[in-house]
Amino acid sequence: MTYAAGPYANAVGSHATAMGPQASASGNAAMASGANSVARGTNATAIGANARATAANSVALGANSVATEPDTVSFGSPGNERRLSNIAPGVLPNDAVNMRQFEQGVWEAKREAHRGTATAVAMLNANPVLEHGKKFALSLGFGSYGSQQALAGGAAIRFTDNFTGSLNFGTSLSGGSTAIGTGISYQW
Repeated sequence: MTYAAGPYANAVGSHATAMGPQASASGNAAMASGANSVARGTNATAIGANARATAANSVALGANSVATEPDTVSFGSPGNERRLSNIAPGVLPNDAVNMRQFEQGVWEAKREAHRGTATAVAMLNANPVLEHGKKFALSLGFGSYGSQQALAGGAAIRFTDNFTGSLNFGTSLSGGSTAIGTGISYQW
């Protein structure tokens, strides 16, 4: 069963619907709504004047929108792009994100990178140096990068004249990043 309404509307696909002047629904279970709209793919939907959905399961929404690839939704065409507005934040893993969510994610990644960099700078400045003849050394360091700051501490011990060990730790002052490093050295 097909349905066509409007001057020269044409619904030839099985269970197809064409509404509007010269609307054409040739795909099975396709729907074309709007003047000169075309729904050629199986299960394709074209809504709007001159909208074209030519691939299976494709959707073209809005005047002059074009969907030519299977399983896609198009809101425009090259040179006729549109924005989606009033989009709720995505919740499920396959949901789209809105601009606020995207910017929040970028900001959090940037903040974490700045924390790590500040912690690394602090640990570099807290590298204890054992002078010859000394058995133990302590040091403190501070680091800052972007808007993040970190503190670090380090200790070194001489086991023998030729063998030393060290331990460094650093942490971001705003939380989230802690680093620990250790090392040994043998000199001759």
